[in-house]
Amino acid sequence: MKKNIVITGGSGFLGSNFIKKFYKKFNIIYNFDIYENKDLFNIKNVKFIKVDITKKIKQNICSENISLVVHTAAKQPIGPKQNLEDFIKVNVDGIKNILKFTKENKIKKFINCSSFSVYGKPKKLPVYKKQELTPSNFYGLSKLLAEKISQFYSNKYKIKNIILRFDGLYGYGQNLPGFIDFAIKQIKLNKDIELFSRGKQVRDQIYINDAIKVLFSACSFKTVKLNEIFNVGGGNPKNNLVICSEIKKSFVSKSKILLLNKKNSNFDYDFYMSLIETKKKLGYKPTKFHNILKQLITKYGEV
Repeated sequence: MKKNIVITGGSGFLGSNFIKKFYKKFNIIYNFDIYENKDLFNIKNVKFIKVDITKKIKQNICSENISLVVHTAAKQPIGPKQNLEDFIKVNVDGIKNILKFTKENKIKKFINCSSFSVYGKPKKLPVYKKQELTPSNFYGLSKLLAEKISQFYSNKYKIKNIILRFDGLYGYGQNLPGFIDFAIKQIKLNKDIELFSRGKQVRDQIYINDAIKVLFSACSFKTVKLNEIFNVGGGNPKNNLVICSEIKKSFVSKSKILLLNKKNSNFDYDFYMSLIETKKKLGYKPTKFHNILKQLITKYGEV
């Protein structure tokens, strides 16, 4: 029998792509968000409910029994000016309120979409989930606190809790700035692109189509533990020079790749995570970057 689920932030990049791909797998999807997404208007089993997760959520806001809550809503680290209070309000108070709603409605499973930022700067690579958590910015701190709250509710109220620590998401239509999106747009227009650290910085961002597949696998994963944590990355760490070179080749672009010695002031270290357990338990099979580029080149080329 198909489930009724709640997804917070269902109008956002991760949430909306998840709904558009997998809406037929569920009976009713309740989208808790402040804004409605026009791309979801014609999906009949998606019910938008205007919800501000920073405030108390009414217990009887949904009319049907809910089997699962998928929590994707979050305050993202955008722009140079960031303060802890904003991240606490959305990422910490927000998850506290949605977990109270989960408990009050006797929902037995909760998926917490977290971030690689909880790790901070790693001492060695790849990063395993048992590595010490020392976030280096307010966003990472707020996501770590959110993880702790979801684990507390899981242990106290016997709610199955799955934490997915995503690396940076990218894909066509993303609503947050990102290196791969920026590089494609620059190179497509034959504009030169500057790379910090001479392009040697290594990352493992995850393509949106892979991210939503992992999220769906987590929805159906029958865990015997109250708490599970999975790292979710692209599965193919590459440095920025290799990424840009592949993009340039795909577009047959005249862009020049300029290698700078200076470091990126916002993110100046290599980072990628071990995905062994994610592949084993959730059946994760990352898409090869070459195949992702084929899809993206087509999409960006249409604009």
